[in-house]
Amino acid sequence: MKMSKFSRARFLLPLISVATISLAMALPFAAQQQRSNTVFAPLNPSLPEGLLSEDEKLIPLPQISRNRRSSKSPPTLSEDQKILHLLNRIGFGPRPGDLARVKRIGIERFLEEQLNPDEIIDDFLSRPLLALNTLQMSIPDTMVFYSPPAVSQKPPPTPTPAPSVKPPPLSDPTATSKEEAEGEMKKEVSIKGEMLAGQNSRETVPDQRSMPQPAAASGDISAQSVPRTKPTPSPKPASRRDGQQPLRELQQAKLLRAVFSEKQLQEVMVDFWFNHFNVFSGKDTVRWMVTSYERDVIRPHALGHFKELLIAVAQSPAMLYYLDNYLSQAEAKVEEGESGRAGEGAKGSANSLSPTPRRRPGLNENYARELMELHTLGVDGGYTQQDVIEVARCFTGWTLTNQPNSTFVFRPRLHDRGEKIVLGTRILAGGGIEDGLRVIELLAKQPSTAKFISRKLSQRFVADEPPVSLVDRAAEVFLQTSGDIRMVVRAILTSPEFYSPLYYRNKIKSPLELAASAIRATGASTDAALPMIQWVTRMGEPLYLCQPPTGYSEESSRWMSNATLIERMNFALALIGNKIKGTHVDITRLARPDELRNKDRLLDQLIVSLIHSEVSHQTRENLEHVFDQSHEKLLPAKFDERANKKFFEQLVPGLAALVLGAGEFQVK
Repeated sequence: MKMSKFSRARFLLPLISVATISLAMALPFAAQQQRSNTVFAPLNPSLPEGLLSEDEKLIPLPQISRNRRSSKSPPTLSEDQKILHLLNRIGFGPRPGDLARVKRIGIERFLEEQLNPDEIIDDFLSRPLLALNTLQMSIPDTMVFYSPPAVSQKPPPTPTPAPSVKPPPLSDPTATSKEEAEGEMKKEVSIKGEMLAGQNSRETVPDQRSMPQPAAASGDISAQSVPRTKPTPSPKPASRRDGQQPLRELQQAKLLRAVFSEKQLQEVMVDFWFNHFNVFSGKDTVRWMVTSYERDVIRPHALGHFKELLIAVAQSPAMLYYLDNYLSQAEAKVEEGESGRAGEGAKGSANSLSPTPRRRPGLNENYARELMELHTLGVDGGYTQQDVIEVARCFTGWTLTNQPNSTFVFRPRLHDRGEKIVLGTRILAGGGIEDGLRVIELLAKQPSTAKFISRKLSQRFVADEPPVSLVDRAAEVFLQTSGDIRMVVRAILTSPEFYSPLYYRNKIKSPLELAASAIRATGASTDAALPMIQWVTRMGEPLYLCQPPTGYSEESSRWMSNATLIERMNFALALIGNKIKGTHVDITRLARPDELRNKDRLLDQLIVSLIHSEVSHQTRENLEHVFDQSHEKLLPAKFDERANKKFFEQLVPGLAALVLGAGEFQVK
């Protein structure tokens, strides 16, 4: 079924290309570039002088042997094919000049550079990223500054007292009681107003018992990796900003890094791990936590050790809130007369904020189940439902401090101190935070975890159905190095399977990969602001908005459907036609105007500039067909400089858009 989806995609792409010929010819491609609403001007990449494809030749397609019984050695990729394949897999596609640079320094040296991103000088984005203020803000600062203002609530009107025949005397004691009642009413209204602070007018007022206790209680342990921060004083209501700004700036930064960062492999790994440990930024206050989650949890450990990454994720406010583990506590037996104490663990202070309705205190299995099924062992990893319950017991008490100062804290009084048995390993009674750490260490060393992680990484870099031999070798490296992610990735990228012609251009680009690679290939300037982000969403990948904990799939064939194929072609037309605000393509860098009369040379220049290698016979025929039709309709009767320029602006952008929409550019 997976092969049929991929084959269907290859079949539909040429048809869509032909169907959009008239649209490509009709678009006014010389439209004036408009500025987008962003805090800095579009960034111009450093490009070689002259034509982008200057001194570059088309790389031949690899020879694939279909006869497995042949005594001859299997075909291998040439050096140029290996370089192109490597740039497409460990990054977001080659920029003009990248192939020549890698060929000059060698594949091994380039790969080692990418595996050690801390040694790469990457200051091109320093100032633009600093201009995106929310990228440097802590969770408390983001909550205070961007949460909606408090909703003012007027006290209910006092009902008119019923008329009395005889007025009460001035010394009636009910007068004092009435004053006390009004005072209590004002106090109640004041408390309700505080509870509503930061909430949207459409949201309901939450019950404070769903929030954890303040961190000041004795015995509470906070994570050293997530330092506690003093609450930031709330600004005046008039100074509050758009609540969607943190998410938009994070999306913008992601695309900017994908396009301009020299640390391409690191950006690929950050994207991989965010999907692996996915959180949904649309869930309540996770929107204020997701920036810190990627910056402080995912990015520092993207090429580190898997166990350290697991601990950082388990203690992150975003994951604790997304999978509700901050609510999980021991199932205490409540005796008569102690019901008040039993619910104490889930009750916050009067001014604590919680965006969720009250939930019954007790064990929550959400994180425990996803920890084993999605984060470590895999669905077939050999665990049982009882293991899920035991792991959930180990993570009771792993919770959060009160908002807005939401940081990890361990509360011993909420922890289940009983004995647990996880995957046959006994965890003695009387433990505390070390119970959860023991579970993470146990899961990180499991052979099932090594195989599950190695297979997902092989899916990312090699094929949707990676060869078993490669997965087994990568899993062995995982176990031998105690989960060293860098070593596992190196084993995959230096394997014979990685450079096999069978896996050359066999994975479909995600919308993010397609957008970033198109900008890089064309040498476009961009600010990667909202108009560009909206195109990524339209093609099927709203960034940081994948709702299920599975994240976006590593099976690339899932990106293809009839609707998304049309959006991909529309994106190519909009990009080349300079219809995306904040992004500009200089079409004269892709082909020379003096080649308009030579069909073969013009098409070769466009293909080598954007795809770098030969295309299929069908793709070539489609491009030649468009050229012939356009040439007949648009060819001026008499050539002069003005007519030649107009002819170039009408013909070449349409051809370039079809090259970006071709199957050879849609895959990597």
